[in-house]
Amino acid sequence: MFGCEIHANIIQALIDKKYPVKANRLTASLVCGLMTGLIFLIFRQTRPGWSITLGTLFVAGFVITSMLVSSAGLLLPFIYFPLSVMIVCTMSIISDYVAASAEKKKISDTFKKYVAPQVVDEITKTGGYSISLGGESREIAVLFVDIRGFTPMSENLTPEQVVDILNSYLELTTNSIFNNGGTLDKFIGDATMAVFNAPFDLDDYVFKAIKTALDIVAGGDAIESKFLEKYGRSVGFGVGVNCGPAVVGNIGCSFRMDYTAIGDTVNTAARLEANAKRGQVLISEQVYEKVKDRVIVEPIGAIPLKGKSKSVFVYSLTGLAEEEKIEGDVKVEE
Repeated sequence: MFGCEIHANIIQALIDKKYPVKANRLTASLVCGLMTGLIFLIFRQTRPGWSITLGTLFVAGFVITSMLVSSAGLLLPFIYFPLSVMIVCTMSIISDYVAASAEKKKISDTFKKYVAPQVVDEITKTGGYSISLGGESREIAVLFVDIRGFTPMSENLTPEQVVDILNSYLELTTNSIFNNGGTLDKFIGDATMAVFNAPFDLDDYVFKAIKTALDIVAGGDAIESKFLEKYGRSVGFGVGVNCGPAVVGNIGCSFRMDYTAIGDTVNTAARLEANAKRGQVLISEQVYEKVKDRVIVEPIGAIPLKGKSKSVFVYSLTGLAEEEKIEGDVKVEE
C-alpha cells in the first residue's frame, strides 16, 4: 500500500479499537507458572536428553502460538515462558545428575562390601558390568576358611562374646581377601568363601588365593592371643584352597540373586577346608602345580573327600619360598 493508505489503516484501527493489546500480566503469569510446573513434572519423568528436546519443542510451540494470537491483536509476554522452560530444563538435568551420582555411590558402597574396592572402582569407571541372571565358565581359585571349635566355644560364651569373636574373625578374613584382590562370595555361619579371578580377570590369581590363606592364618595368631586373654578362649582356623573351572555369575531370581561360583572346583575347596586342622592350609594338587616354585608345602598324600568318588592328593601349605629365601639371606648377613 502507499503511505497514505498505511496511515489511513492505522487511524481506522485506532478508531475501531482494533490495535494490539498486551495480555493481563497476572493472568499471563499464572498461565506461565502452571505450564512451567507441568513441564517440570514431565521433565522429571524423562531422561536429560529428552528434557532438552522437549524444552525446545515447548519453546517453539510458544513462539508459534504467540505469532498466531498477535495476529488477532493479543500480545503475550515473549521472554518469560522461554526463560522459565530453560531454567526448569537446567534444574531437571542437574537434579537427574545429582540423583544418578547418589545412586551410583550407593551401589558402589554396597558392592565394596562384597568385592575388592579396586574392582568396584574399575566397574564404576567403565560401567562394564551388568547385574543380570546367568553365569559363565571361568578358571578360578576358591578359598574356604572356617573357625575350628566354634560350636562348642559358643556354648560356653554369652551371645555378645560370640558376636565379638565372630566379627573380629570376619573382619580378618574380609580384609585378607580384599587386600589380595579376591571377591568375597559369602559368609556361611562361621565360614567364609572367596573366589579369585571373578568377576574380572585377576593376574596370578592362584598365588593370590594362597597369599590370602597365609594372611588369614597369620592374622589368626593375633586374634587368638587377644580372645584367650579376654575370654579365656582361643580361636583357630582351617583353610582349603582349590582351583579349576567353575560356573560363576548371578544365581537366583530377578528380585533376589547372589553372585557366586558353583561346580566341582568349589565343592573340593570346601572339602579341603573341612579336613584342615587348626591353623592348617590344605591345597589341592592343581593349586600346587601352579605355584610349586613359590611355596613351601608338606605332602599329605591322597585322601578321600566326602562326595568325591576318587581320593584327592593334598598338600599342607607352610609358607612362601620368597620368605624363606629372605630369612636365609638375613641369617647369612648376621
